[in-house]
Amino acid sequence: TDETSEIVENYIENFPVSLEIILENKQGLHHARICGINNTNGEWLAFVDDDCLIAEDFVQEIEQFIVEHPKCGLFGAKILLEWEAEPPIYALNRKWAFAGKNHGDLPQKRNWIAGTGMVLQRKAIEESGWLETQFLQDRSGEDLVSGGDMEMGMRIAKVSEAWYNPACVIRHQIPARRLTREYVRKITFGLGASRHNVAALTWKSSYFDWF
Repeated sequence: TDETSEIVENYIENFPVSLEIILENKQGLHHARICGINNTNGEWLAFVDDDCLIAEDFVQEIEQFIVEHPKCGLFGAKILLEWEAEPPIYALNRKWAFAGKNHGDLPQKRNWIAGTGMVLQRKAIEESGWLETQFLQDRSGEDLVSGGDMEMGMRIAKVSEAWYNPACVIRHQIPARRLTREYVRKITFGLGASRHNVAALTWKSSYFDWF
Protein backbone atom coordinates (compact mmCIF):
# COMPACT_ATOMS: atom_id res chain seq x y z
CA THR A 1 0.00 0.00 0.00
CA ASP A 2 3.04 2.31 0.05
CA GLU A 3 5.51 3.47 -2.61
CA THR A 4 8.12 0.77 -2.07
CA SER A 5 8.06 -0.48 -5.66
CA GLU A 6 8.39 3.01 -7.14
CA ILE A 7 11.28 3.87 -4.82
CA VAL A 8 13.17 0.67 -5.69
CA GLU A 9 12.57 1.17 -9.41
CA ASN A 10 14.21 4.59 -9.18
CA TYR A 11 17.37 2.98 -7.81
CA ILE A 12 17.62 -0.11 -10.04
CA GLU A 13 19.33 1.50 -13.03
CA ASN A 14 22.21 3.11 -11.11
CA PHE A 15 22.46 0.81 -8.10
CA PRO A 16 26.02 -0.54 -7.54
CA VAL A 17 24.80 -4.16 -7.29
CA SER A 18 22.01 -6.10 -8.98
CA LEU A 19 18.63 -5.04 -7.62
CA GLU A 20 15.31 -6.67 -8.42
CA ILE A 21 11.70 -6.45 -7.28
CA ILE A 22 9.95 -9.78 -6.71
CA LEU A 23 6.24 -9.75 -5.88
CA GLU A 24 5.04 -12.23 -3.25
CA ASN A 25 1.24 -12.23 -3.09
CA LYS A 26 0.97 -14.20 0.16
CA GLN A 27 1.27 -11.95 3.18
CA GLY A 28 3.52 -12.89 6.08
CA LEU A 29 7.16 -13.25 7.05
CA HIS A 30 7.36 -16.96 6.18
CA HIS A 31 6.22 -16.38 2.62
CA ALA A 32 8.56 -13.41 2.14
CA ARG A 33 11.62 -15.30 3.35
CA ILE A 34 10.84 -18.45 1.39
CA CYS A 35 10.30 -16.31 -1.70
CA GLY A 36 13.66 -14.63 -1.14
CA ILE A 37 15.46 -17.95 -0.69
CA ASN A 38 13.84 -19.49 -3.77
CA ASN A 39 14.64 -16.49 -5.97
CA THR A 40 18.33 -16.25 -5.12
CA ASN A 41 21.22 -18.62 -5.68
CA GLY A 42 23.94 -17.39 -3.31
CA GLU A 43 25.59 -19.79 -0.90
CA TRP A 44 24.83 -17.42 2.00
CA LEU A 45 21.81 -15.20 2.67
CA ALA A 46 21.07 -12.39 5.12
CA PHE A 47 17.65 -11.31 6.42
CA VAL A 48 17.42 -7.61 7.23
CA ASP A 49 14.15 -6.09 8.42
CA ASP A 50 12.71 -3.05 6.64
CA ASP A 51 13.25 -0.83 9.69
CA CYS A 52 16.92 -1.71 10.12
CA LEU A 53 20.11 -0.04 8.90
CA ILE A 54 23.24 -2.14 8.43
CA ALA A 55 26.76 -0.92 9.19
CA GLU A 56 28.91 0.00 6.20
CA ASP A 57 31.18 -3.01 6.78
CA PHE A 58 28.29 -5.46 7.33
CA VAL A 59 28.93 -7.57 4.22
CA GLN A 60 32.72 -7.60 4.74
CA GLU A 61 32.25 -8.77 8.33
CA ILE A 62 29.92 -11.53 7.12
CA GLU A 63 32.56 -12.75 4.69
CA GLN A 64 35.32 -12.72 7.30
CA PHE A 65 33.22 -14.60 9.86
CA ILE A 66 32.33 -17.29 7.34
CA VAL A 67 36.00 -17.85 6.54
CA GLU A 68 36.94 -18.03 10.23
CA HIS A 69 34.06 -20.38 11.19
CA PRO A 70 33.78 -23.06 8.50
CA LYS A 71 31.35 -25.21 10.54
CA CYS A 72 28.92 -22.34 11.05
CA GLY A 73 25.62 -22.50 9.19
CA LEU A 74 23.90 -19.62 10.93
CA PHE A 75 24.86 -16.50 12.84
CA GLY A 76 23.22 -13.35 14.12
CA ALA A 77 24.27 -9.73 14.34
CA LYS A 78 24.49 -7.28 17.21
CA ILE A 79 21.22 -5.32 17.13
CA LEU A 80 21.40 -1.80 18.53
CA LEU A 81 18.17 0.10 19.18
CA GLU A 82 17.79 3.68 17.98
CA TRP A 83 14.74 5.42 19.46
CA GLU A 84 12.88 8.15 17.59
CA ALA A 85 11.68 9.51 20.94
CA GLU A 86 12.88 9.16 24.52
CA PRO A 87 11.81 5.63 25.51
CA PRO A 88 9.82 5.19 28.73
CA ILE A 89 11.19 2.86 31.40
CA TYR A 90 8.74 0.07 30.53
CA ALA A 91 10.14 0.03 26.98
CA LEU A 92 13.77 0.15 28.15
CA ASN A 93 13.08 -2.83 30.40
CA ARG A 94 11.90 -4.82 27.38
CA LYS A 95 14.57 -4.18 24.77
CA TRP A 96 14.21 -7.81 23.72
CA ALA A 97 10.65 -6.99 22.63
CA PHE A 98 12.12 -4.57 20.08
CA ALA A 99 14.64 -7.15 18.80
CA GLY A 100 17.52 -5.56 20.71
CA LYS A 101 20.38 -8.06 20.83
CA ASN A 102 23.72 -7.47 22.50
CA HIS A 103 25.47 -10.52 23.95
CA GLY A 104 28.76 -8.70 24.32
CA ASP A 105 31.73 -7.93 22.10
CA LEU A 106 33.01 -11.49 21.59
CA PRO A 107 31.59 -14.15 19.26
CA GLN A 108 29.80 -17.01 21.00
CA LYS A 109 27.87 -20.14 20.08
CA ARG A 110 24.10 -19.99 20.53
CA ASN A 111 21.26 -22.53 20.58
CA TRP A 112 19.20 -20.40 18.21
CA ILE A 113 19.29 -17.03 16.49
CA ALA A 114 16.49 -14.47 16.14
CA GLY A 115 15.41 -13.49 12.64
CA THR A 116 16.50 -9.84 12.61
CA GLY A 117 19.99 -9.75 11.13
CA MET A 118 20.07 -13.52 10.62
CA VAL A 119 22.80 -14.74 8.23
CA LEU A 120 22.41 -18.33 7.06
CA GLN A 121 23.98 -20.85 4.76
CA ARG A 122 21.72 -22.14 2.00
CA LYS A 123 22.92 -25.71 2.57
CA ALA A 124 22.02 -25.50 6.26
CA ILE A 125 18.49 -24.18 5.70
CA GLU A 126 17.88 -26.89 3.12
CA GLU A 127 19.17 -29.64 5.44
CA SER A 128 16.98 -28.37 8.31
CA GLY A 129 13.80 -29.15 6.35
CA TRP A 130 12.29 -25.76 7.23
CA LEU A 131 11.68 -24.80 3.61
CA GLU A 132 9.35 -27.77 3.13
CA THR A 133 7.56 -27.68 6.49
CA GLN A 134 7.05 -24.83 8.97
CA PHE A 135 5.33 -25.76 12.23
CA LEU A 136 4.89 -22.27 13.68
CA GLN A 137 3.27 -19.22 12.16
CA ASP A 138 5.16 -15.96 11.88
CA ARG A 139 4.13 -12.33 11.77
CA SER A 140 1.54 -11.37 9.22
CA GLY A 141 -0.09 -7.95 8.98
CA GLU A 142 -1.05 -6.69 12.43
CA ASP A 143 -0.65 -10.11 14.08
CA LEU A 144 2.38 -9.88 16.41
CA VAL A 145 2.49 -13.57 17.35
CA SER A 146 5.68 -14.93 15.84
CA GLY A 147 8.06 -17.78 16.59
CA GLY A 148 8.79 -18.74 13.01
CA ASP A 149 12.29 -17.30 13.03
CA MET A 150 13.02 -19.00 16.36
CA GLU A 151 11.88 -22.30 14.90
CA MET A 152 14.03 -21.76 11.83
CA GLY A 153 17.04 -20.83 13.95
CA MET A 154 16.63 -23.83 16.26
CA ARG A 155 16.27 -26.24 13.36
CA ILE A 156 19.34 -24.92 11.55
CA ALA A 157 21.30 -25.10 14.82
CA LYS A 158 20.53 -28.83 14.89
CA VAL A 159 22.36 -29.44 11.60
CA SER A 160 25.20 -26.91 11.94
CA GLU A 161 26.83 -24.47 14.36
CA ALA A 162 24.95 -21.27 15.27
CA TRP A 163 26.82 -18.16 16.44
CA TYR A 164 26.41 -14.61 17.62
CA ASN A 165 28.75 -12.29 15.69
CA PRO A 166 29.10 -8.82 17.28
CA ALA A 167 31.23 -7.56 14.38
CA CYS A 168 28.08 -7.45 12.24
CA VAL A 169 26.13 -4.46 13.51
CA ILE A 170 22.55 -3.45 12.71
CA ARG A 171 20.76 -0.33 13.98
CA HIS A 172 17.07 -1.03 14.55
CA GLN A 173 14.94 2.10 14.18
CA ILE A 174 12.13 2.30 16.76
CA PRO A 175 9.43 4.89 15.89
CA ALA A 176 7.65 6.80 18.64
CA ARG A 177 4.34 5.08 17.86
CA ARG A 178 5.81 1.80 19.15
CA LEU A 179 6.50 3.23 22.58
CA THR A 180 2.92 3.34 23.83
CA ARG A 181 1.86 1.03 26.66
CA GLU A 182 -0.70 -0.54 24.34
CA TYR A 183 1.92 -1.52 21.75
CA VAL A 184 4.46 -2.75 24.29
CA ARG A 185 1.76 -4.82 25.98
CA LYS A 186 0.69 -6.27 22.63
CA ILE A 187 4.21 -7.13 21.45
CA THR A 188 5.07 -8.65 24.85
CA PHE A 189 1.96 -10.83 24.70
CA GLY A 190 2.80 -11.89 21.15
CA LEU A 191 6.36 -12.83 22.04
CA GLY A 192 5.16 -14.70 25.11
CA ALA A 193 2.80 -16.74 22.95
CA SER A 194 5.68 -17.33 20.55
CA ARG A 195 7.90 -18.64 23.36
CA HIS A 196 5.10 -21.00 24.38
CA ASN A 197 4.79 -22.32 20.83
CA VAL A 198 8.54 -22.77 20.44
CA ALA A 199 8.74 -24.63 23.75
CA ALA A 200 6.02 -26.98 22.50
CA LEU A 201 8.29 -28.02 19.64
CA THR A 202 10.96 -29.26 22.03
CA TRP A 203 8.64 -30.82 24.65
CA LYS A 204 9.68 -34.42 25.21
CA SER A 205 6.83 -35.66 27.41
CA SER A 206 3.16 -36.30 26.61
CA TYR A 207 0.57 -33.89 25.28
CA PHE A 208 -1.39 -34.10 28.52
CA ASP A 209 1.67 -33.15 30.60
CA TRP A 210 2.25 -30.18 28.32
CA PHE A 211 -1.40 -29.11 28.51
